[in-house]
Amino acid sequence: MSRVALVVIATGERYHQFVEPFLVSARQFFVPHTPILFSDNRKLNPYKVIQHEGFPGATLHRYRTITQAQSYLSSFDHIWYADIDMRFVAPVDADILVDAGLVATLHPGFVGTEGTPERRKESRAYIESGGDNDYFCGGFNGGSAAAYLNMAAELAADIEEDETNGITPIWHDESMLNRYLFDHPPAKILSPSYCSVEGSPDPRYPPILVALSKGWCRTCGVATKPHVNDCGRHRA
Repeated sequence: MSRVALVVIATGERYHQFVEPFLVSARQFFVPHTPILFSDNRKLNPYKVIQHEGFPGATLHRYRTITQAQSYLSSFDHIWYADIDMRFVAPVDADILVDAGLVATLHPGFVGTEGTPERRKESRAYIESGGDNDYFCGGFNGGSAAAYLNMAAELAADIEEDETNGITPIWHDESMLNRYLFDHPPAKILSPSYCSVEGSPDPRYPPILVALSKGWCRTCGVATKPHVNDCGRHRA
């Protein structure tokens, strides 16, 4: 049987509450796996204690965190990452596991469009307009261990280069991920069923993995109305 690692990161008090419900849902619906938790809360028994960086570092540096655990993660056949504020609600078919390459999830808000990639040429995340790209969400992705760790290392380096140059990509790690997948097309593309928005289901894509509504903006952290994750000041 293939060894599957499911990586999740939960730092900051707001996110600790999501850990146990997510892990329970993964045990019920995800493929057999080993959960790998990174957190600043020792009470959650993380694989590794990491510092909470706040916004945007907590999301921007996820691939650095993954790369720092490469020696352990390379012992698995497959590596998956999921945002902790998600919940599996239906069984995941084992055919999402690929022998080689990456697996990415179409962003539910931009199916069939270029989405909102980074357009500044100064950024390592840059994708030119008219690039004929798919747009992928940053919250659920995976692949063979070798391919995933190669991606994580390159993304961590690209993010560090942008930071050195004083650049923060428009959608942080998601922008970098989309540039990487533009250059390295995924072996398998998952439907938005794997990033269904709680409270706004798309009937075309029955929910399998749900992005939970929290009542604060995913981008800047300010409070919003209940079950709203965007304060409305960011996406064009």
